[in-house]
Amino acid sequence: MRGDFRPKGGLSGATVLQPALESVLSLTRRSRPNNKKGVKPPLFSFLKFCYNNVLSILNLIWRSRIVAECAVLERLYTVRYRGFESHLLRQLENVTSQEMTFSLLFRHIIMQQNFWKKLKKPIMAIAPMANVTDAAFRQMLLKYGRPDVFLTEFVSVEGLLSRGKERLLVDLWYTKKEHPIVAQIFGAKPEQFERVAAIIRELGFDGIDINMGCPDKDIEKQGAGAVLIKNPELAKQIIRATKKGAGKLPISVKTRIGYSKNQIKEWIPVLLEEGLAALTVHLRTRNEMLDVAAHWELAPDIIAQRDCHAPNTIILGNGDINTLDEAYIKTEKSGMDGVMIGRGIFGNPWLFSKQTPHLHERLKCMMKHAELFEKIYKSDCDKSNGGLKGFDIMKKYFKAYASGFDGAKELRVLLMDAENAMEVREITEKFIKETHKTRLLR
Repeated sequence: MRGDFRPKGGLSGATVLQPALESVLSLTRRSRPNNKKGVKPPLFSFLKFCYNNVLSILNLIWRSRIVAECAVLERLYTVRYRGFESHLLRQLENVTSQEMTFSLLFRHIIMQQNFWKKLKKPIMAIAPMANVTDAAFRQMLLKYGRPDVFLTEFVSVEGLLSRGKERLLVDLWYTKKEHPIVAQIFGAKPEQFERVAAIIRELGFDGIDINMGCPDKDIEKQGAGAVLIKNPELAKQIIRATKKGAGKLPISVKTRIGYSKNQIKEWIPVLLEEGLAALTVHLRTRNEMLDVAAHWELAPDIIAQRDCHAPNTIILGNGDINTLDEAYIKTEKSGMDGVMIGRGIFGNPWLFSKQTPHLHERLKCMMKHAELFEKIYKSDCDKSNGGLKGFDIMKKYFKAYASGFDGAKELRVLLMDAENAMEVREITEKFIKETHKTRLLR
């Protein structure tokens, strides 16, 4: 069975799962010793019990013949967003209701674990970038070279709680193949972080990242982003509120070495002492923006702070990483656990694969990217007809894809006038044919 599962104000994933969880809970209540009659074990204790007694629970589920509860669970099996499907666990065909119940329950248990600790070092992650690391581009990464960790575009907690939240939820679309995937959020009100963290948990993300480094002035006016470096007390409250709403999901933060100067010794311990699962540090101050080279020479100071205040926290470095080789060199020299790559991945979905595609492959990738973007976001339609993002957003990639070869400038000029994916294909295929003819004549 297939259907829609969209995060709305009414029915939630946790609400739909409750009948199945209650059924298994009743079984575990009978199997647990020293449990007072009529007393429901806390959810944490229940999940811990399940985790430690997986085989027993599986056997109980098989013997209990839980079928009625699974009818609604089938609707969770496939997420469909306007034709964009995300298979949550595995294909429903050839899977019994009992097996499906257990797989959903087991995933709920496993999801509570800190996935950061299970990753092989050095860890390679993509940086969250608005209108860049969207669902379409992440699909291109899956095809040509995936990172160890995906992050979404950053989303406003205030916006996710507003009447217009449906349009912002678009930025949180993902597929099962992207796990582990982390949702990045920003804001300035702790109570909003707590509520949104609960939503993100229900959406099935593997972690939550809090933006405390964005230098955008509009973001800072809200008291969010990099300006939180100036307000460590609020930063701590935000982390604590997010943890409260997230349950057992690991919480991480992305920030900078300081606001107008190096504040590693003052600012980094504030974050580390909150027990973060991971911390990503952009090795520039907020005021430096991109005007200077990233201060990788300061990375050992950050590691020293980590070792002193929170030895178990994963530390990622960010800034001026354009190739996989650079990533390996910088992690080895700095002692970082990994890197988060931003601009280096832009228009280069092959970065994590170490491959260097030839020109035609790059251009074919660009065409596929444009078509996927249009399919997912209905960019060929206006908002009144279901359009979610304008096609102009896609045009920022053209400069990255079409560069470094003869005729690139002329091709980009033509692509900038394209209004949809079909026109992009027509322009690009014509360029490829002309290029091929020119080479034959030489």
